[in-house]
Formats: sequence, structure tokens, C-alpha cells
Amino acid sequence: MELNLHTTKRNYTERFSNASAFYIANNGLSRKGNAQYKLVTRKWIEACGDKFFNQYTERDNLLFINSLTVRNLAQNTKANYTRHLSVMFNWFIKYKFAEKNIIDKAKRVKTNVKIIPKEDLEEIFIHFQQRNKTHYELFKFTYLMAFRISETLNIKTEQFDLENNIVYVDNTKGKRIDVIPLPQDAREFFLAMNKPVSGRIFAWKNYDAIKGIWQRMNESLNFNYNIHQLRKTRGSDLANRGVKPLFLQNFMRHTDSRVTQEYYVLIDLRKATKDIDAALKDDEPDDKI
Repeated sequence: MELNLHTTKRNYTERFSNASAFYIANNGLSRKGNAQYKLVTRKWIEACGDKFFNQYTERDNLLFINSLTVRNLAQNTKANYTRHLSVMFNWFIKYKFAEKNIIDKAKRVKTNVKIIPKEDLEEIFIHFQQRNKTHYELFKFTYLMAFRISETLNIKTEQFDLENNIVYVDNTKGKRIDVIPLPQDAREFFLAMNKPVSGRIFAWKNYDAIKGIWQRMNESLNFNYNIHQLRKTRGSDLANRGVKPLFLQNFMRHTDSRVTQEYYVLIDLRKATKDIDAALKDDEPDDKI
């Protein structure tokens, strides 16, 4: 059934699969976003059926949550699924697919920032450097710029303003252009890279191919890291080096400052431990028994 966003009268009798396909086609989603909403659609239909919207109730939301619980999915995975569904239902209401949002979003739990230890990070870069220069440049560049891998794949040479040491980044997650500083180490690496004069720096279009390259590295070195940990590790390193939270938030492009603060939690704990140990040491008697 062909639908038109502006003229179709739906009367809340469209099936979920049709409405979801319409949502995906009309929201300019990234490839990753497209895949995420298709996945959530499939999971919803598996749990609750491909019904007309006037047939769904709050009980269907409970059925969906239960289907995720039975599969032992992590709490934050449940939160991501229900968040995507809630966004879709709000859109469905706006365009007269649904009358109300029946999705009760699962709460996220706070997780510690998981970084790659310095020794392992060096081993990873040596691994790529010795085997394939292009692979090395892609992953080292991703690390130095604290990019999401989608941002690495889409960045163009002309987005680097070397005169002012700034970079214009297409924020695929926030659908905006971010202006961020270009650190000296990243600038030097960028200048030394084998890159085109203009256009996309890296030719890859298939994210699965990059994941395969990374996974083979994991298997070769007996590691179990994911590519996104490069970004987390860079942020943690800059926090450890004393970069102020406001500046780190700008570089990492965090909308919520609380996300940036997570990089400083471990540092504060370590500092507190050192301060306490120093205080206890100062309190020790001169003559030990």
C-alpha cells in the first residue's frame, strides 16, 4: 500500500509494519539508524504481532519487554529498543497512525567508561602498522579524533581548517555540524596520512568490512575490544592529562555534560585514594615499632 505523508487519511487502521516502513523512508536516517529501526520493528512484531494500531494496548508493551527479558538482553539494550519505539510512536501520533504512545521506556543504567589499556592500544596500532598502512591510518585517526566510526567514514579532507586548527564534523548521531579543535598530535597524523586532496578521506562504504578487519585483529592478539572503545580511550586519556570538562565535552561532542563527567569519575577516585594514602602516611610515627 502506497502512502502519502501529507494527504493520506489513516484513521488509525494502518498495520505496524507499513507505518514503520513509512517512518524509516521519511526521516532521513543514517544507514545505522535505518538498521536499528528495522531491527526494533522486527522485534516488536515478533513479540506483539503486526496488528492495526487500534488493536495495540499497554499489554503489548509488557509483552515486548518480557520478550527481551526472556532473551537475557542487557538493561541498556532494552532501554535502547524502547527508546526507539517511543520515538516512532510519537511520530505515529503526529501523522495519525496511532492515537497514543503505549511504550513505557526502560531506564538506562549507568556504566563505567570501558577503555583499552595503554599497552594493549600500542599493540593494536603496531599490529595494523606492520600489516596494512591503510588500516593503521583508519583506526589511529579514529582514535586521535575520538570519532565514531561512521564519522571517520564520512569525514572529508576539506572539513579540516588547518589555518585555524579546527574541524567541521558531520555529527551523524545528533544530525548537526560540530566545530571541534584539532589537537596537535591529530594534526600531525592527518598531514602525514595518504589522503585525497578533496572528498572522503577513507574509501570504505561497508561498515561490516571494517568490523571484520577489527575482529581479525582481536583474534590475532587474543583481545576482545570493540572499535568504539578507541573513542572512549581517547576521551579518558585527555581527561587524565588534565583537559577541562568543558573543553573535553566540546571535543567529544557530548550534548549532555553528565556523559563527559563519566570520564573523570575514575580519575577522582584515584586522586582520592592517593590523597588518603598520603594523609595516612603523614600521620605515621617517626619510630616504627
